[in-house]
Amino acid sequence: MRYILDTNIVSELMRGNAAALAKLRECSSQNVALPQPVRAEIAFGLALMRRSRRKATLEHRWAVLAQELRSASWTDEVSQSFAEIKALLQRNGNLIEDFDIAIAAHATAEGHCLVTNNTKHLARIKGLRIEDWTD
Repeated sequence: MRYILDTNIVSELMRGNAAALAKLRECSSQNVALPQPVRAEIAFGLALMRRSRRKATLEHRWAVLAQELRSASWTDEVSQSFAEIKALLQRNGNLIEDFDIAIAAHATAEGHCLVTNNTKHLARIKGLRIEDWTD
């Protein structure tokens, strides 16, 4: 199975969550990808932090993850998936943040599973396969 990581799972990995790290170790790095919106959210979170030992540790862990895991390309299929997901959510009155939709669109466009601990929120997206690696 191929996986797309959500921002909250990447944060858990950076914090050393044992369950998430164990699940990641079970996967080939070729089967796990980071979409650009996740990369942007992590970079933003780190940019907000003041210089500290904790920030340096998290930056180092992020650099390792970012280098080891491939990027999920934003393709025309991802754009189409984004449009369809957002339109359906809006029609149903269940809108969520655009970055969350974009991350989910990467998973649905490629038929991959989204790894997130925000399962209740993202379960609104029809056809999205979800796993929580923090359980």
